[in-house]
Amino acid sequence: VMSLHAVKVATGGEGGCVVTDDLGLTEELRALRNNGFKYKTHQRVSSGLNLHMDELSCALALSQLNRIDKLLAERHRIAARYYEHWKDDLRLILPAYHPGHSYHLFVLRLSEIVDIEIETFRAELEKLGVGTQRHYRNLHQITNTNYDVGSFPVAAHAYERMISIPMYVGLTDDDLDLVTTSIDRLLDKYTDATR
Repeated sequence: VMSLHAVKVATGGEGGCVVTDDLGLTEELRALRNNGFKYKTHQRVSSGLNLHMDELSCALALSQLNRIDKLLAERHRIAARYYEHWKDDLRLILPAYHPGHSYHLFVLRLSEIVDIEIETFRAELEKLGVGTQRHYRNLHQITNTNYDVGSFPVAAHAYERMISIPMYVGLTDDDLDLVTTSIDRLLDKYTDATR
């Protein structure tokens, strides 16, 4: 299952796709996405939804797939700059490196020696011209779940120390310098060397 959301490495603007070599599953999925109609027929075999991507979105996704190697290389270039810049910085916990990673996001976690709330950190970065985001709240912290609020304290604590920093094709060297120097400036300001 692949997302083709606008910020993914290859995008169709929205939507996604399923890739499978299971012909039975293919038939079921085609019917599901086509209001329950059997593929290339007018025979309704189940209930379903209208889940088609429009032609323009499909064309965009195909054009992105034709340049996927270039897009991935650019994201790897940006990630390499971040890894190199903060490789020995104990104030940050970087994502685990993997050569096959697509770097859809680059998530930093503030270590315990950085004494600032994450939303304050984000607000100060915004004032310096660096936008950040928070991604993927823990399932047990989302309303309408059956998890106890106190469940999974390690995951909850980690989430409260994490931000996604700029990671997209088109970031210039000047943009990357702004990101790294702004984060360094705040890390210098809020690091408690006694911890």
